[in-house]
Amino acid sequence: MEHQKDMSFHPLLVALIGAFARARLRSSEESTNESESKRRATRGVAFDVRSGGAISALLVLLSLLVLAPHADAQGRCRTRCRAGETADARGCCQPSAAVSQAPTCPSGQLSVAGGGCCYEGQVFADGRCRGVPSACPPTHVVDASNETCAVRPCEGGRVFASDGATCCWPGQVSVGGVCRGVPSACPAEHRRVPEREACEPLPACPANTTRVNGSELCCLPGQRDSQGRCAGTPTSCPSGQHPSAARETCVQDVQCSDGRVDGGDRETCCFPGQRAEQGRCIGVPSSCPAGQHPSVNEQACVADAVCPAGKELQQDRETCCFAGQTGAGGQCAGNRTCPAGLESRGDQCLRVDQHARVHIVGPIVLGLGAVMAAGAIPLWFEGDRMTNSLRADCARTCPSDWPRRAEAIRSNDLFTNVLLWGGGAVAITGAVLTAIVRNRWETRTPVMIGFLPGSAVISAQF
Repeated sequence: MEHQKDMSFHPLLVALIGAFARARLRSSEESTNESESKRRATRGVAFDVRSGGAISALLVLLSLLVLAPHADAQGRCRTRCRAGETADARGCCQPSAAVSQAPTCPSGQLSVAGGGCCYEGQVFADGRCRGVPSACPPTHVVDASNETCAVRPCEGGRVFASDGATCCWPGQVSVGGVCRGVPSACPAEHRRVPEREACEPLPACPANTTRVNGSELCCLPGQRDSQGRCAGTPTSCPSGQHPSAARETCVQDVQCSDGRVDGGDRETCCFPGQRAEQGRCIGVPSSCPAGQHPSVNEQACVADAVCPAGKELQQDRETCCFAGQTGAGGQCAGNRTCPAGLESRGDQCLRVDQHARVHIVGPIVLGLGAVMAAGAIPLWFEGDRMTNSLRADCARTCPSDWPRRAEAIRSNDLFTNVLLWGGGAVAITGAVLTAIVRNRWETRTPVMIGFLPGSAVISAQF
């Protein structure tokens, strides 16, 4: 149908060309009436014109016969090519022999109808590729808004190497698609690793910390980098922790027990009513746990005093006194009243049978003195015998050994006196102790016992 439509257009073109040629011939014939002298020349010219017009008409007709099949009814080129035809650079169908060889396309593009190089899924029209590409090379991505394949951007801080296709770290080169060389710089949150020729991500920071100035140092909010360490008091801390100016970090809130509470610094446990200053609790507690009481002197809660039998705990809960007495600060005043069955002895109330019982120390000392005195009796009789014997021998003339015998008599007398008088003194001491020393040492009377020269001196407090 398309071919018949094109061929029906030929007679009209032939008629137009014939009319144009006849008009030219009439104009030439009219111009020959002016002069006879020019008639021959005019006829020659007319002949040339008629010959040239016929030739021109013939050439135009041949051109139309050749080109008409390739033009549509409106004079535009036909883009739907038949067998043996190929689209030219304008996209119009031409015989295959009339179209130049298809151009060499860049990598990733294909030669399409019209002589253009486009990406897969595109067509070449009006001098450019049209349509959104259906696929792109590995180094490109589809750019639908511009109907093209855009270069795929490098990610993670990498940049294109000199080959324009390989993504490498800054300062590296691409060798066969492989990045080589130590990076000259690394993006944030990365560090250079020369031995591996790479930039590697920095270790993740612990919870609630952030990296300082892109370095490997992770600090709490509000801290700064000071010669590789986190300095400054944090401005915020995780739940259950608090900033510590002294430690320049976040520390765990103190967990108090035994009736104590936070002293206000979240680090020191104090009793209610106290405040914490530099790790110490200041002030007298306003309340204490059971069995304890506030101490003004110690500024703490101290355990209540445990009073012995017969004594009562005073209002200060630190002093124990007998009934009828008042006390504070460990001192009791006033006349005491001992409970029934007890008797006042010194600073204690004792049972009656206790102060009537003899202490064992007195009888022991008394028995020792008696043994010493008894030991002197044999020595006294022996000394008396030795004295009478020497007197009898010296009635007329003393024997030659009388000095030795006299010295033995004096030594015997000395030992006899020591045992006799010393034993007697010890026995007397034992008798005194038996009389005054009772069980539990009721009295506190100092006792000094002195012996004669050569005897022992005993000092005791009972």
